[in-house]
Amino acid sequence: MSRWLRSGVGVTMLPLAALAACSGDGAPTSLPSDSGPAPSGSAPSTATGAPRDQVLAAYLRYWDAVLVAHRQADPRSAGLTGVAVDPALSKIRSTIDRNRIQQISLRGQVRHDPVVRQVAAGTATVEDCYDVSGWNPVNLTTGAAIDVTEEGGTGRYRVRYTLRRSGSSWLVATDSPLGGC
Repeated sequence: MSRWLRSGVGVTMLPLAALAACSGDGAPTSLPSDSGPAPSGSAPSTATGAPRDQVLAAYLRYWDAVLVAHRQADPRSAGLTGVAVDPALSKIRSTIDRNRIQQISLRGQVRHDPVVRQVAAGTATVEDCYDVSGWNPVNLTTGAAIDVTEEGGTGRYRVRYTLRRSGSSWLVATDSPLGGC
């Protein structure tokens, strides 16, 4: 039986660390898991709506695409290019590719509590306390779940994302670990 160690966001998901408190202005958002690439209630990528709403919708679309790409173990998933730019895009693709090489797919759901902290002319910042405890590795060959041991964490992580404006869309450009929540 395989036993994977989950450290930070581990199983080579997205690199994060741990901090003390998790607070947010909005209700937690649950993103889809094993269903198709259904949106998480995010709006189309248009310039309508308040800037903060546009940024939040773009951030949730980013996570929709990340979940689909991980589930399919496809670092070239078409959805990623419409939601992220380098260095974030390369980082996600590299992580998914490492998992694919190891015959791992991630399935399940990620819960979010995002807060838009700042929106300026061409950049925006979102802080999120997300929970990956329901997002688990699966063996691509057998489809069997892989045991995961959390190393000193709760599966909940706080990260600051920077988004850049591109035309009428916002794209995730960077992520900075802030710790656990």
